[in-house]
Amino acid sequence: EEIERAGQEIAKEEMKEANSDGTPIEDIAIDSHYFKNASCLNQKVVLDDKSSLQHLYSKNLEPLQNGIRTLAKDLKRMFRSDRGNKTHHTSGRINLYRYSSGRVSTRIFDKRRAPGEIDDLAVFILVDESGSMWGDKEIAARQSCIALAETFDILDIPLYIMGFTADDNGYDANHMHYVNWSNTVANRLKLLNITARRNNFDGYSIRYAGEILKKKNAKHKLLVVLSDGQPACFKYSDVSAIPDTKDAIKGVKEFASVLGVAIGNNDTEQIRSLYEKDFLHISNVNELFIGVAKQIQKIIKSWK
Repeated sequence: EEIERAGQEIAKEEMKEANSDGTPIEDIAIDSHYFKNASCLNQKVVLDDKSSLQHLYSKNLEPLQNGIRTLAKDLKRMFRSDRGNKTHHTSGRINLYRYSSGRVSTRIFDKRRAPGEIDDLAVFILVDESGSMWGDKEIAARQSCIALAETFDILDIPLYIMGFTADDNGYDANHMHYVNWSNTVANRLKLLNITARRNNFDGYSIRYAGEILKKKNAKHKLLVVLSDGQPACFKYSDVSAIPDTKDAIKGVKEFASVLGVAIGNNDTEQIRSLYEKDFLHISNVNELFIGVAKQIQKIIKSWK
């Protein structure tokens, strides 16, 4: 039975791999009140040698395993917490304890609450690959993406991870597509390519991620933006980057929850002003495990 189950898992993974190879990258025109006719280059990250990357990925994954298991366990408990809970109403099945307690209340009836479907969730992670992410912040971003990709794979929650930078190869915005919704092993190996590049055009990339997330069939949606500072690119030279980025976040919040994760200590308060209460500051991946669990718990409560 174990061998048969393992065979089924391998077949399932192979099917996901086959489907992921043919997933097109959408070319979406993005405009806002603050900019028009911005150009964007979308690149699917391609692996040259999976076997050599597998060893390097395993080395990156090993110190994260305990945190991944704990985070997956915590999130699974949160996602199941409202299953079978009872609420008190003025009609339904009488609760004898409440009836005989002497408490003055018309809500002496129980109704079993239907499953909240809070695990019917799609997550999009947008990771800043601007030049200022060089060094420890780049490592923290890479490890964070690996940890979250592994966690959501355990929970079987669809995940998309895209890196963003700007003003490279003659384009205003540049996107590196690492993990598509199938979140296969091969997809996750690509996360090793996350690196510091050039500028960051946050307003454009947040809107682009929002368009992809909007089309995903899920009851709940979450956009996580990993970044180290305020937006800065050529397209923002004549307009203020902050109002445009705030406007982009506001637009995504019309159909999804948004969580801003600040990496390092650069412009932390500026990032906090963009995401307000939906904000997390981390210096390393260990802080991510604790912080993400708490933030997602707050977000889940807003869904109920």
